[in-house]
Amino acid sequence: MDLSPHAVYENAVFRDEDLSDLTAREVTFTRCRFRGLPMTGFATERCVFDHCDFTFARLNESVHRYSAFLNCRFSGASLFGARFFQCKGTGSLFAGAVLSGVSLEGGSYSYAMLGGCDLSRQDFSGISFAGTDLQNCQLKKANLSGCDLTRAILNGADLSGADLRGARLDGVDFRAFTMKETKIDLQQAVLMAESMGAVCDL
Repeated sequence: MDLSPHAVYENAVFRDEDLSDLTAREVTFTRCRFRGLPMTGFATERCVFDHCDFTFARLNESVHRYSAFLNCRFSGASLFGARFFQCKGTGSLFAGAVLSGVSLEGGSYSYAMLGGCDLSRQDFSGISFAGTDLQNCQLKKANLSGCDLTRAILNGADLSGADLRGARLDGVDFRAFTMKETKIDLQQAVLMAESMGAVCDL
């Protein structure tokens, strides 16, 4: 398989390849299928995956730097211990994926679908989750400080013990998710109170 820099794949279906421990740099994949492939330790740098299908792919311990996963599908995929550094997951479907130990460092996952995922105790500080579907997620003790959660869908999510300080929460329904010992700042406290009909006179 040619993974030389600047290689381009479009509508490719990978069936028997083993991408484990391979590295791709500045490769573009558009509407490609990686369903069920072994990809443990797969590394990408500045790659683009656009509308690609990773259903049931095994991406454990994979490492991705400055790569974009745009409108991709990860249903049933295993991403145990995977690391994403300054990546984009805009519009991608992660619901149903194994995300235990996954590391998201910076980047944007706006309008991604993470509904029902267990993201407890993860450090997501500074990441954009604007418009992201986080309903029914376990976010207990997660670090969401400085995140952009504008219009994020948090219905049924559990943010007990989470850190929300400095996060943007415009358009969020504060009555839709669980907060217990959740850390917030003064500006957020005012926003929450006003969203529930209070008049704050500071």
